[in-house]
Amino acid sequence: MTYELFLTAFDRAETADEARYWLHEFVHKGDLQVLDVVVLAKREDDSAVIRQIGDLGSQHGGRIGAIVGGLLGVAGGPVGVAALGAAGAAFGAASELLTSRDLYHDDLKEMQQALAPGTSALLALVAPEHAAIYARRIADFGGETMRFSLTNDAGQEFQDAKHAFIARQAERRREQLAAWSSTTTEETADLDAMNHELEQIYAAISSTPDGQQADLRVQAAGLCTRRDAARELLNQTLAAEVQRLDEAISRYQEAISGATSDDERAALTAQNETLRRDRVAAEQKLAASQEAELQERWRDISALEAVAARADRATRIELDLQLAQLRDEYAAARQERSTATTRAA
Repeated sequence: MTYELFLTAFDRAETADEARYWLHEFVHKGDLQVLDVVVLAKREDDSAVIRQIGDLGSQHGGRIGAIVGGLLGVAGGPVGVAALGAAGAAFGAASELLTSRDLYHDDLKEMQQALAPGTSALLALVAPEHAAIYARRIADFGGETMRFSLTNDAGQEFQDAKHAFIARQAERRREQLAAWSSTTTEETADLDAMNHELEQIYAAISSTPDGQQADLRVQAAGLCTRRDAARELLNQTLAAEVQRLDEAISRYQEAISGATSDDERAALTAQNETLRRDRVAAEQKLAASQEAELQERWRDISALEAVAARADRATRIELDLQLAQLRDEYAAARQERSTATTRAA
């Protein structure tokens, strides 16, 4: 007999378990039969959740068996499993099914590791006659669903589904990075537009008599404040991404050291290399933004120095105070840039 395997990826770490809860409600009402469910999640700190739920009340769960067996990744290892009571007993029974179907713990670990931080996935095995209603129900939770047909001899078919799922998660991660990169590119373009407007205001100030410059200087000061805030936000966003990637790389290195199979080690190493490339790209963006900030501050100083050089005494005193503040801010930005360069080296 053929069964349908649904693999649904969600953009939140909690959504898979929330979907599992409501699917259980549908099964309890008799609206749906789900033969087996596995919840996978990766929290923001990269910690793993791999939980096999079972047949959600289906009358056929014992006959068909599970996609895989056991409650994986339970805190405390065997002690944690024993503390689960009845669930611990289910772990042992389901593990026998796991062996009989040649679907191993490492398969779920590979699929979970393919998830991006802060995301989750729900694996569900459904009889063909319930596939259409399951597809409608799971669509209510959003996410992206992949569907595969499995026969009773589902070992290789499950492996094919697993590899397709892992490949798709890698593609989704690239799409997310592209979207993030696009956002930072748009923010950079906005900063360029503000700098261009500032250059026009500075040019207007230089050609305007001293007594008529007040409004232009207010405009320039306001625009500088908005630009500096936008630049600071961009730098913080980029720095946070570099830090997140550093932490993820460190965790992957630990996981590689503890890998129990060549396949698991290879999968972890490949994902770690992707993270390293992402980090290099993020660090380059941060360095470029910090360098642009220095150039912006130096242009502000040069423009005000030119205005102050031909201003009357009272205006020059006011501008000198502004220049002192700008030079301090420039020195602080330069020191931050130097510190970041040293850390990167």
